[in-house]
Amino acid sequence: MSTHGGQDVAMSVLLEQHIAVLRAEGASEATIRERRRCLLRLHDDLPHGVLYACTEQLQAWLGYERWSAWTRYTYFGHITEFYRWLARSGLRPDDPTAEMRRPKAPACVPRPATEAEIRLALEAPEPIRTAAMLAYYMGLRRAEAARACREHITEDITLIPVAKGGDTQTIPTHPAVWEHVRDIPPSDDPRRPRRLILEDGKPVTPERLGVLVRRWASSVGLRGWGLHRLRHAFGTEIQRVTGDIRVTQECLRHRSIRSTQIYTQVTEEQRRAAIERLPWARHRPATTRPVPPAA
Repeated sequence: MSTHGGQDVAMSVLLEQHIAVLRAEGASEATIRERRRCLLRLHDDLPHGVLYACTEQLQAWLGYERWSAWTRYTYFGHITEFYRWLARSGLRPDDPTAEMRRPKAPACVPRPATEAEIRLALEAPEPIRTAAMLAYYMGLRRAEAARACREHITEDITLIPVAKGGDTQTIPTHPAVWEHVRDIPPSDDPRRPRRLILEDGKPVTPERLGVLVRRWASSVGLRGWGLHRLRHAFGTEIQRVTGDIRVTQECLRHRSIRSTQIYTQVTEEQRRAAIERLPWARHRPATTRPVPPAA
C-alpha cells in the first residue's frame, strides 16, 4: 500500500500519459502491463515515490538481492525508459538513470522445439495449428500471429503491420503457409480485415492465444511450452541451412545479432563438422611420429 499521499495522484496521471505514448508507439499489451507493474512497485517501495527518486535509490532498488538476473535486467529497461520520457517531456528536470549502468544480460540458451513437438503443433486443432504454422514456417511472434489477417498474406510476401517495436515489416511467405490460407476468402469489409486466429468465430488477443496454446500443450504433455519454442526452431533451422547469421537475423527481423544468437542453437553435430572441415593435410608432418623410448 502506497503512503505517498498526493504524489499517488500525480504518479497515476503521469503513468497513464506514459502508457498512452507506449500504445501510440506500438508497444505490446504485455510490455505495457509489465511496465505498469514495475513502475507501481517502484513507486510503492521508494521512500519519496517515483517522482522524487535519486540515482542512489534506484540503484539500491535494482540491487535487491532476491531478484533474478532477468528480473533486474528487465526492470532496468522499464525504469530507464520511463525516466527518459519524463526528462524528454520536460516533466522532470533531470534523468536519474543517465549515469546508471545496464545490468549484464543473463546468458540465454536457445530452446527450439523438437521434431516431435513441431509435428504435434502442426497437427493441432485450430486455432493452434495456424498459429504454429506462422511461428514455425515464418518466425512470427505470438502477438504477430494473433493479429495476422488473410489480406496481409500473398503467395510471395507476408505483411506484418505492427511488428515488435511498432514497425511495419515483411517476410517471404512460406509455401506451406500460402497453401494453408490461399482459399480463405478476404473480408467483405476492407476496413476490417479477416483475422486468421479465431475462437468461436471471434478474433483472439495475443494474451488469449497464449492461454489457448498453454492449455493445448498441457493436454498433450508439454509443460511450460509456448509458440516461442517454434520461433526458436525457425531461427535454428534457418541458421542450419544457410550458415549465415546475417540471413538468420533478417529472417527473425532482429535489430541486433546478439538477439539472433539467443534463437539459434548450435548442435554438437554442427560443431564437430566445423572442426573436421579445418584443413590439416598441408600441415601434416612429412615423417611419422617417432616412437617414444621404452620405459
